[in-house]
Amino acid sequence: MNLPNDKQMRLIAALIIFTTAMIYISFCTFMTLPKGGERIADTTVGFLLGTCIGSLIAYYWGTSHSSSEKNETIKRMSQKDTYNDQETVEKV
Repeated sequence: MNLPNDKQMRLIAALIIFTTAMIYISFCTFMTLPKGGERIADTTVGFLLGTCIGSLIAYYWGTSHSSSEKNETIKRMSQKDTYNDQETVEKV
């Protein structure tokens, strides 16, 4: 059984958070809420939009995503250098 790698796990977690938030927001928008529950729903929707969805957008289209790509590039380049170093040692 193949376990998902780190990149896939982040995507799965993001999809779960996004889907759950959209279901809750849809529920609060289209269903009749009990008296007094509107303020709690407003607070929760504000939290979801401000933190959860905002964090996902900031990660996937912000500097965190670019940072992640940079780290992967550095890792690939360092592995190439290690391979080239081993090749040089074998030639000598």
